[in-house]
Amino acid sequence: MNTSAYILRDEKSIFWTLSGIIFFSAIFYIYCITTTIHNVVARERIETESSELALSIGQKEFDLIGLKNNITLARAQNLGFSEVQNKVFITAHSVSFASRTQ
Repeated sequence: MNTSAYILRDEKSIFWTLSGIIFFSAIFYIYCITTTIHNVVARERIETESSELALSIGQKEFDLIGLKNNITLARAQNLGFSEVQNKVFITAHSVSFASRTQ
C-alpha cells in the first residue's frame, strides 16, 4: 500500500506541473497572436501612408514638370532675369589647376 500512495503523489505533481505548462503556453500563445495582429494592422497603416506619400510625390513631380515647361525667355525677362554676356565654362582640368596654385 505504501507504493500506491507514493505514485499518487507523483501523479498529482505531474498533473499540476503539466497544467501550469499548458496555462503558460496558452498565455504565451495569446500574447503572440495579439502581437501579430497589432503588427499586421501597423503594416497596413504604414502601407497606406506610403502609397499616399508616393501619390503626393508623383503629383508634386507632375507640377514641377508643368512649371518647367512654362518657363520661356520672355517670362524669365519679366521676372528680372537677363542673359549672361560673358559665358565662362569650367572644366575638371581648370579646377584642378586652380587648386594647385593656391
